[in-house]
Amino acid sequence: MRPVIVLGIATAVLASGCGAQKSGNDADSPSRAQSCSYDSPGTLLPALKHGFGDETSVHIDMKMDAAGQKVAVAGDMEMTQKDTAMTLKSTGASEFAMIAVDGRLFMSQSASTPKYIEIKADNPASAALRQQLDSANLRTTFKAFDAGLTKVKPSGATTIDGTSVCEYLLTVDARKAARAQGQTQLPASMPKTVEYHLFLDGDDHMRRMKFDLGPVSMVMNMTHWDEPVDISVPKIG
Repeated sequence: MRPVIVLGIATAVLASGCGAQKSGNDADSPSRAQSCSYDSPGTLLPALKHGFGDETSVHIDMKMDAAGQKVAVAGDMEMTQKDTAMTLKSTGASEFAMIAVDGRLFMSQSASTPKYIEIKADNPASAALRQQLDSANLRTTFKAFDAGLTKVKPSGATTIDGTSVCEYLLTVDARKAARAQGQTQLPASMPKTVEYHLFLDGDDHMRRMKFDLGPVSMVMNMTHWDEPVDISVPKIG
């Protein structure tokens, strides 16, 4: 299982509709964010939009255990109104490195000593890889979250690495989320609903997300929001 696919599934139900301007509703109030009081999709979704703004960047660390096969994925994303660039490295049961920048896609079978090749549009693997990247893109997956999120339950305040955060239990209609993302052939084994734990900091930035679904468990940490990142075309070979 390619971990980028799992990353796509995870972000598909957690991504905000980036590019939203700060509005005058109560979701924009820092006091509300710090009181852990978002209790419905109607209050949480505007808060997530508020947390992104027009341009942002974020570092992602994800650890997944799929029936004993452990995978770790780390990378950066830089998102603007017009484009999204990202770099990912996966180690463990599935090792690879990937860079998407300026509309181009580069892959390496090694993450520790990457030797990149460009996956051009006429490559038979291009369409599938780009679809997976679209799923992993925080900016393009809001439709799935908007369609699938059914319940939001505040679970109180806690800390992550010294940062105060609010924990929320989210219930997502998995099939609605998948269909909203363009998936038409859904496996019969897909559960009706999935529960996720989402942690937001005082700026409404997503700090952590985790879930357990049968033999699969995943924790994804998001840090270094709005800090400069270097995502550029790599050396080939």
